[in-house]
Amino acid sequence: MSRAPFGDQLMTETHTVDPTTLDIVAHSLTLPERLSILRRRPESFTEDRTRAAALKDSWRDKLGLDDIGLLADRFADLGMSEHDLDRLAGTLDVDAVDLADHTPWVGLLDTTLARTVDADSTRLPDRAYFSRRDENPLPFEHAFAAWIDEATDRLARRLESMSTSIDPDILRTEQRSLIENLSQLGRDAMSHELRITKLSTYSGNDLAL
Repeated sequence: MSRAPFGDQLMTETHTVDPTTLDIVAHSLTLPERLSILRRRPESFTEDRTRAAALKDSWRDKLGLDDIGLLADRFADLGMSEHDLDRLAGTLDVDAVDLADHTPWVGLLDTTLARTVDADSTRLPDRAYFSRRDENPLPFEHAFAAWIDEATDRLARRLESMSTSIDPDILRTEQRSLIENLSQLGRDAMSHELRITKLSTYSGNDLAL
C-alpha cells in the first residue's frame, strides 16, 4: 500500500508502509484520535458492542461512577456518545483510512525497521558509538543501532559538510545521548504497559485500599 511521505521533508519518494507498522500505529491512537477518524470515515470501524460494554463497566468501576449519567458526562466532554464507543472499541481498518495526520512518525518507523543493521545476523552489530571498555554500557544500545544510524544519515543529508564541520567526538557524544533518550523512552513505555496490565486486573475496591 503506497502513501504519500510525511514526517521528513527530505523524503520525496512514495513510501510503502508495512502492514505490521500500520497495525502498531492503529493501536497507538488515542480515543480522541480514533474519534476524529470515526467522524470522517465511520465505515473504517467494525462495531464491537461486547468490548464497548466491557470498557464502560471497567471505567465506571475504576472511576467510581455508580451513576450512569456521570459516564455520559465524560463522553460529552469528549464530544461523543455511548453509541460512538461501539465503533471506537472495534477494529480499525488501517487500509481504509490515511493515518498520516495522526502519526507523523510512521514513515520514520517503517524506514528504520527496514534497515539492515548487520549483514551477519548471528552477531551483534559494531558501531563507533557503542560503549568502550572504559565506559558504562548503555541499556539495549545494540538494539537501537538502526535508529542511531537512521538519525545520523538524516543529519548527514541535511548537513552536507557534516564530516568536516562536526568533530567525530562531538557526533559520538550526540549519538550516545540519543541512545540514552531512547532507552529512557523504552523503559517508560514498558512501565506504562505494565501499569495498564496491572490495572486491568484491579477493581475499584482494590484502588481504594
